[in-house]
Amino acid sequence: MAMMLLIAFICSYTFHQEKPTYGHFAAVMVVNTVAILVNKINDNINKRYYFETMNNNATRRSYSLGERYQIAENIRVCK
Repeated sequence: MAMMLLIAFICSYTFHQEKPTYGHFAAVMVVNTVAILVNKINDNINKRYYFETMNNNATRRSYSLGERYQIAENIRVCK
């Protein structure tokens, strides 16, 4: 959260100091691309955990009902 506020402050400050906004556009595109990639990686990890919970014979550990619900909820929110 603090990092997001710092980046927002820096972007706001430089936006008002500079005339062209190409740098801001590039920064926003890079940050959004990284966010999309992290979300996709997180979604793949959650799906792997979810499929492990559904196949009780192949899992090394048993997942509680709460853990299974949380994994399913994480997958739903990521979409």
